[in-house]
Amino acid sequence: MTSLAAALLVSSRSEEKRNRSVLILEKKYPSSFKVYFNHLVMASSSPMVNGDVSRGPSSHPGHSPTTGTLEETLQQMNRLIQENRDLKEALKQTNVSMKERFEGLSVWREKQREEKEFLEGKLDEARSRMEALSSHNQELSMKVEELEGGGEGKGQAETANQNSELEALRAQLVRLQAEKNDLVAMNSELQLKTGQGSEDDSFIEIRFAKEDTGKELYHNERDPRYDMSVSRQESEELTVSQLLQSLRKETQRVERLQVELQATRSRITELEEKETNTESSTQTSLLPEPEPAEAQKAVSEVENLKAQMMTLFNELQQAQSKLGEAEGMKKNLQDRCRDVEQEVVTLTAQLVEKQEVQSENDRLKLQVDSMKAQSQLEQRKAGEERTNLTQLKDAYTKLFEDYNELKQESKNQEPLVTKEVGDLQTRLDAAEKALAAKQQQIDVMKQEMYQKEKELETISVFQAQYTSTQTGLILNMNMH
Repeated sequence: MTSLAAALLVSSRSEEKRNRSVLILEKKYPSSFKVYFNHLVMASSSPMVNGDVSRGPSSHPGHSPTTGTLEETLQQMNRLIQENRDLKEALKQTNVSMKERFEGLSVWREKQREEKEFLEGKLDEARSRMEALSSHNQELSMKVEELEGGGEGKGQAETANQNSELEALRAQLVRLQAEKNDLVAMNSELQLKTGQGSEDDSFIEIRFAKEDTGKELYHNERDPRYDMSVSRQESEELTVSQLLQSLRKETQRVERLQVELQATRSRITELEEKETNTESSTQTSLLPEPEPAEAQKAVSEVENLKAQMMTLFNELQQAQSKLGEAEGMKKNLQDRCRDVEQEVVTLTAQLVEKQEVQSENDRLKLQVDSMKAQSQLEQRKAGEERTNLTQLKDAYTKLFEDYNELKQESKNQEPLVTKEVGDLQTRLDAAEKALAAKQQQIDVMKQEMYQKEKELETISVFQAQYTSTQTGLILNMNMH
């Protein structure tokens, strides 16, 4: 009984120690020991598997009250063994979870280091890109300033001069075209009426595809510097028109005089024929007769016609001289028209060149506008890049601060974890030693129980012998 009391005392102390250690572990690591507590509750309610001890003839009808105490002791011992095993398993699981947590912390630290390197690389790349964009933006700004400063005043003056020159050239083209058309019409009339037209005297008609456009531009506003030249050109145009009108009138007069001269010649021819007939008839007659009144009238009419013919002939000579002058004027006008046509070709080429220059100026203006828009777009992109860079800097700073905090926290927790692991290892060793001592005590108690059971069996045999002897003695006494 003394050994049994000692075993109960040792088991109660070990249970108190175990409960104390479990409470300490539960306070420090509640999440790690949750599974352990559930498992412990299930183990306390489940039947024992290991450590069962055969109780021998415990179900003997004549079992004494000590047998119940021994059974309770065995059950408590088995429960203690099971609890010790559960505690050992819980400690092992705690070690595994701590190791996994340490490995996870190491992986997280490595990942944070990689993210830090990646963010630093992105930051360097963003800085280099910002520097490139800034230099490109400065170059574009310098180009725009050069184009705006050097090209605005000069470009506007050149544009105004070119526009005024273009208007003057178009006006001159319209005037020359009208003058050429008048000369061509006059030449055509002369060729049709005289029938002496030749290829050399003909004009080469030049058609302009943009004549209407030139006429429209001619009516637009002109530069005041070209008003005098335009008025001079208009006076020349009026002079040429007057010459053409006078040439047309002289031509009509020459035609009328030629018709009258032809009629007079035919009349004179008729009268001459009549006179010859009269003279022949008078010469063949034998006796001379006085001239009749008709003959005198015819002679006077012939004289009048001759005088009229001479007058018409003089007028015809004058008209022919004027016509010759007109022909010379026509040739001069033809030469001038050729010169004008050559000048028109030259002016057309100059106009094309001016239009090309104007289109080039427009193209350069569009290019400057596009460069301005591109510069604004680059500035907007640079602003966005600066904003992104600022956000990246803030995110990097925040992550770096979190990393430093976690690093410091891990450094602060490493000694505690190491200390706790050492304490747990010490406790585990002590628990293993206590478990070994308990196992030895259990073995001793098993041997004592085995001996006590043998003694109980001997006692029961002695009791049976005593009972049989007592019964025999009682029977003998009754028989005597």
